Amino acid sequence: KKVNTLVYFGSGGHTTEMIQLIRNLSDIKYNPIHFVLSETDSTSKSRIDRTECKFATKAIYHTVRRSREVKQSWITTIFTSILSLIDCFLLICRIQPDLIISNGPGTCVFLCLSAYLLKVLRIKDCKIVFVESFCRVKTLSLTG
Repeated sequence: KKVNTLVYFGSGGHTTEMIQLIRNLSDIKYNPIHFVLSETDSTSKSRIDRTECKFATKAIYHTVRRSREVKQSWITTIFTSILSLIDCFLLICRIQPDLIISNGPGTCVFLCLSAYLLKVLRIKDCKIVFVESFCRVKTLSLTG
């Protein structure tokens, strides 16, 4: 059975970790595969292409707004988070993935929350695989 898969790439180290995580997935079973990047992430797409990720040419790319940029004030984060939640909810409603794979960047919370809402409403039952960042060895991240 094919699994409609959504993979969220954070920037920097999260992208490198995610590429390692999905490296051995079957490109036949996990198909279609949707790669979600944040609008302001200028490096993840090229990093995915450079690593010769077998999904790079098959993936359907999407962008969403980040819930919070690095060093953004907490007050303005309220507004950007609302916009990010709307982006994520609309994307999840459109794709209706069977599986979400994430390794913890903050915006993934809204993707997972949106998928959970569809499950509660009995629209789509989506499995969520959350892998804590490899660098977290003693405590969970805020997302975790």
